[in-house]
Amino acid sequence: MEIIKKVALLSGLMLSTFSVVTMDMSDLDMYRRVCRKYPSDYLCKQTLKQLNRLYTDITTCCTEVSELFTQIEAQGLGSGCFCPVEIDQQSLTSGGNLPGGNILNPGYYCLVDDVSGTLRIAANNVIVNLNGYEIRTTTSQTVISIGGAGSIVHDVIVRNGSIRGVNSSTGISSGDNTNNILIEDINFGRQNTTALGTGINITGTSTFVINRCLFSNTQTALELSGSREGKISNCLVQNCSTSASVVNASDLSSVVFTQNSFSNNSNSTVVDVVGCDSCVFKECNVDNNSGAVAVNFDNSSNCFCLLCQANQNSSAIGFEVVNGSTRIVFDACRSLNNNTGFWLDSVNQNCIFNSFAQQNSVDGFLVNDGANNYIHANTAINNTGAGFAGTGSNVWTSNFAQANGTNYTVGIPGPFAVFDLSDAMFTSTETAWDNITVQP
Repeated sequence: MEIIKKVALLSGLMLSTFSVVTMDMSDLDMYRRVCRKYPSDYLCKQTLKQLNRLYTDITTCCTEVSELFTQIEAQGLGSGCFCPVEIDQQSLTSGGNLPGGNILNPGYYCLVDDVSGTLRIAANNVIVNLNGYEIRTTTSQTVISIGGAGSIVHDVIVRNGSIRGVNSSTGISSGDNTNNILIEDINFGRQNTTALGTGINITGTSTFVINRCLFSNTQTALELSGSREGKISNCLVQNCSTSASVVNASDLSSVVFTQNSFSNNSNSTVVDVVGCDSCVFKECNVDNNSGAVAVNFDNSSNCFCLLCQANQNSSAIGFEVVNGSTRIVFDACRSLNNNTGFWLDSVNQNCIFNSFAQQNSVDGFLVNDGANNYIHANTAINNTGAGFAGTGSNVWTSNFAQANGTNYTVGIPGPFAVFDLSDAMFTSTETAWDNITVQP
């Protein structure tokens, strides 16, 4: 019991900093490097400030939490789980210890068998360990609700098991005004032959982490809206089918997506980023999907896409920036075997650096109108249309094109306007395509 007491005492501190448990210091170093590379009036300072704050207590707090979880499972019962509240099918009945599945008190809860029903977490400082078991529903319900229905909840962990439902149900939801939420090691999928409607729905939540989750045979994997200071990492989204977006990220602030994979999904857009600010996408792969767009930035600002890849997405644009988006930066990204590799459509002040477009069925890099977009040090090879194409007053420097249908197009007006950044590396008054290297 001493371990459980320690968990309870540490719960507030551990969950206030848990969003960095799965981050390593190289992430922070990378963001600092980006900040040094780009001038302060271009990069939103808020992202780095928040990342620094999230790292404040990581050394002591997260080490203790990790050790405590190890001790809890090592000293567990036959099920591998030591907990004061066990959950089985009987628990959810009127005569059980959790009638109606309502968790109303702080504590450590775990499944000891597969169950059919729902859980609602309406208390702070709660850990729910599914303990490798499954919780499922066959009705239009949310399987695990965190907060909601007027309750304001903080410091909750849900981990280690499977959640299944039908096409009108949601796996886990976090309601308005909840904060410090960790969801990890959960498999989301369909019940029988009917796909789960939504895997995770996060709305109006501050400080959340979704880590090492599998979404398979759902419709929408992630529905994230109106939330801030979050991280989605090491997740796999596959075989999902929807007429909309597999990942719908709207009105988010300071959310990091890192090392996620999206494959074999059927959809309109795989990752749709709408109205977001100061978000980072790092080392994410979007491969072998069908639909219109792999990654779309719509009416968003101050976002970074670093070391990401879009590959073999049938008839889809690899990376798209539309609808007033500004200050979107692509650095060292790859777009292969898609429709158009990178497309900036009537937007201003966005950047594509050090990126690669190959064997796309239309163009490698396309900038349609807009102004003061900066396209620098990119490579376009073997694209069916143009390697580099566009219109508008934009800046194109040090790009390389080879063996495309047309290596570059003409008719882009020049001289170009000075890019609105103080760093000299962004300043150019060169005529169109003057320093693009072209080979047959």
